[in-house]
Parts: sequence; C-alpha cells; structure tokens
Amino acid sequence: MKQLFFIAALMLMCTNAVQSQKIMNKQDSSYYVRITDPANDGFRVGRTYKVTGIAKLPPGYSVFLLAHKEDFPGWWPQSVGKLDPVNGEWKATVYIGEAWDIGDDFEIVAIMVDETTLAKLQIKVNTAISLPDSKYSALRVVNKISH
Repeated sequence: MKQLFFIAALMLMCTNAVQSQKIMNKQDSSYYVRITDPANDGFRVGRTYKVTGIAKLPPGYSVFLLAHKEDFPGWWPQSVGKLDPVNGEWKATVYIGEAWDIGDDFEIVAIMVDETTLAKLQIKVNTAISLPDSKYSALRVVNKISH
C-alpha cells in the first residue's frame, strides 16, 4: 500500500512539473532583458558606469549584471538592476577594471536570474566566476578610457 501511495505521489509531482514547464514555455516569448545605455558596442567608459535597460521578467526573477575584460575567461558579478515595476526600466552600476586596463575592451552582460541564482551571485561579488546560464540576456562591449 505504501508503494502504491509513493508511486501515485511521484506521478502527480511529475505531472505538475510538466504542466508548469509547459506554462513557462508558453510565456517565455514575452520575457526579455535589454540594455539601452550604453546603446551600442564600443562606448567609452571610465572606472564605473551606470547601465540602464528595460526588462519583462516573470515573478521572482531579477536582472543581474556581470562584467569582464574580453580576453579574461571569468566574469565578475556586479549588481542587481533596480527594476521599476511599472515601466520595466532598470539601472545598475558596473565597475570596469583597474587603471592598467585603460584602452582595453570589456563585456557587460545583463541576465535574468531566479532568486536562488541571485543569492549565489551576490555572495560572489569579489570573485571571478563562469557566466551563469540564462535564457534571457543582453550584452555590450565597452572600451575603458580612464580610471
């Protein structure tokens, strides 16, 4: 009897997970993350830059920014975008390298993350990491001209 109950409970959980995934997949096309400033690649920046953008996120998700020097494999977690719930606009500050990096190109990426990933990223702010998986992201290449 216990085995039958366990099997029924497992089947119900699997059915609910599949249905939740189908709902999320139907809604996926309506979600996005975009960077509006800097508007184009090649923008010239100093030590810090306030990146802005627009996003439509599912409940429980945030925009998070990471940056790295183009020839460096690790990404430096930066900050969570402060999202206006009415118009979807967000802004966050990024820190671009050190004084010796003047003249180098950096990539800035804005990604959509769930609460668990956000918590992990916020702990790793001073650590280079691999870029987290995210179905929704936006990327800009900037050039550091001052410190």
